[in-house]
Amino acid sequence: MEKTDVIITTAVVLAPAVIALVWVMWENSILPALIPKSEIIAQANELIEEYSDRAEEVAANREYEAWYRSELTDQGRWKRVRREITRRQRRD
Repeated sequence: MEKTDVIITTAVVLAPAVIALVWVMWENSILPALIPKSEIIAQANELIEEYSDRAEEVAANREYEAWYRSELTDQGRWKRVRREITRRQRRD
């Protein structure tokens, strides 16, 4: 087998794994980071207003529910909301 055949075979075998990894990174890290901070703050405000002391717990539950439904972008959104609520509670 020639060297170029080995390289092509390796690329073909590894391509699906690389594509899957890039897709997961896109859905779980990049897309949630593109959500405007104003939306995250607005959702955090709504949860704090509605649930007060339980807001962080509610956000964590929504994050878990999104994970369970394999909605990675929503999971990332609720993770950012939960972190915003946590940041505010530590500040207060």
